[in-house]
Amino acid sequence: MRDELRPGDLIRRRAVDVLQAWERGEGFVDQVLAGALSHVSDSRDRALLNQLVYGVVRRRRWLNHVVDVYCKRNPRGLPPVLRSILQVALFQAHYLDRIPAAAAVDAAVRHARRVSKSRGVPGFVNAVLRRSLREGLPDPPAEAIDLVTHLGVSTSHPDWLVHRWLQRFGREQAEAMLKWDNGIPDTCVSPAPGVTQDTLEAALGEEGVEWTPFAELGSHYRCRGLASMEASSAYKKGLFFVQDLSTALFSQMAGRPPGAAWDACAAPGGKSVALAALGEDRDPVWATDSSVERLARLQDTVNRLGLRSVRPLVADARRPPLARRVPFVFVDAPCSGTGVLRRRPDLRWRLKPDDLKTLPRIQSELLGSCAEVVAPGGLLVYSTCSVESEENAVVVKQFLSRNREFRAIPLDAGPLADLAAERTGVKEAALLLPGRFEADGGFGTDALAVLSALA
Repeated sequence: MRDELRPGDLIRRRAVDVLQAWERGEGFVDQVLAGALSHVSDSRDRALLNQLVYGVVRRRRWLNHVVDVYCKRNPRGLPPVLRSILQVALFQAHYLDRIPAAAAVDAAVRHARRVSKSRGVPGFVNAVLRRSLREGLPDPPAEAIDLVTHLGVSTSHPDWLVHRWLQRFGREQAEAMLKWDNGIPDTCVSPAPGVTQDTLEAALGEEGVEWTPFAELGSHYRCRGLASMEASSAYKKGLFFVQDLSTALFSQMAGRPPGAAWDACAAPGGKSVALAALGEDRDPVWATDSSVERLARLQDTVNRLGLRSVRPLVADARRPPLARRVPFVFVDAPCSGTGVLRRRPDLRWRLKPDDLKTLPRIQSELLGSCAEVVAPGGLLVYSTCSVESEENAVVVKQFLSRNREFRAIPLDAGPLADLAAERTGVKEAALLLPGRFEADGGFGTDALAVLSALA
C-alpha cells in the first residue's frame, strides 16, 4: 500500500515536477516555477518551493556528481524522475536546516514508492541518501588531474565557462565568481521617485525588514526578511522598486541630461524607473520592449508607483518607434547574462559557446539602430549584464569605428571610478565583476556621445 502524503511531501513533489518540466524544456525555470507557485498559498511553503527548485538548479552538476558517486547501479540508466527526487532530497538534507535530514530522506523514499512499480527502487533511494548522510558529501574530481573539471563540478558550472573565466580572469578571480554564483541573491530596492529615504526606511522597519544601505550608493538598500512582494505593504503603496546594485550603479553613472529619454530594451523596468527618478518624473521616458508579457510587468510597476513620465510601448528597438530624436538613449542589450548567474541560475545550463557569436551581432544591430535616434549633443549608453568581452568592448569598439560622429567619453563614476581600470578594452567603460561590492556583474559605457556636441 502506498504511503499517504505527509506535511511537506506535496511541496517536495511539486519541486520535482518543476525540475522535470524544466529538464524537458517546457519553459525557463522561473516560468515553470511560477505556474507551480500559483497553486501554493502558504508563504512558508512558497519559500520552501523556491529554495528547493533554485537550489537544485544552482547545484545541478554537483548534485549529479554526488548521485553518481553513491549510485552502485549504472547512474546513466537512472530514470530522470528518480534523479530529481535524489537531487531535491540531497539539497534539502545537506544545504537546508528547516527540516531534519532524516525527514528529507523518508519523504524521498515515499515519493520513489509512488512513482515506481519496482520494489527495489525505494530501497535504492534510501541507500544512496543514507550513505551521503553517513559518509558526508564526496570529493570533487581531483584538481591535480583536471582543474577545469574540478571547479566545474565543485561550483556547478559548465566546463566551457570555467575554462573561459580561468583564461580571462585568472584562477583567484574566476573561482571567486564561480562561488559567488551559488549564493542566494538579496532583494535590493531603491526609493520610488518622490519617496524619501527616511520614509522608505521607516516603512521597511515597520514590516520587520532588515535593511542595509550600500556604501557605494546610499539610496539603495539590501533587504533581508522582506516578505513576498505581494504581502509587503511598502511595495503595495509604491514606496520602492526592485533593482540590483549593478543596474542602479550604471544608471547613476550614466546620468541623464534634460529632456526626453528612451530606454530601448526596458523590461522588466528598473532602468526606466531609475531614469524617471533622475528626471524627477517630469520629462518623458519612452520605455520599449518587444515582449508584450514583459512590458505588461513594466506597466504594472508604473501603475503601482504612480509614475507620470514613463510611457511603455511595445516595439523592437532595431526598428526605432520614435518620431523624433531624443537627448538620451539607454541600450541595455539582450546578452548572455554571465554577470547575473547568481540571480538567474538556469542560464549557466542554457548558454552555449556559440551564443557569444550570435548575441554580439544582435547587440551591434541594436546599438546601430538606436544611435539614429540620439539628438545632436545627446548621449547613447550601452550596457549589458554580461562580463564577456565579445558582448562589451568588442561591440563598442566596432560601433565607434563605424560611427565617427560618436566618441566615448569618460565615466562619471564617483566612488566607482576605479572600475574603468578593469580589463574592459575601452578605457572609458566600466566592468563590474560578479561579487564585487557584493553585487551582480555587468558592463556599462557612459557614454557614447555625439561628437559635434563635445567639440
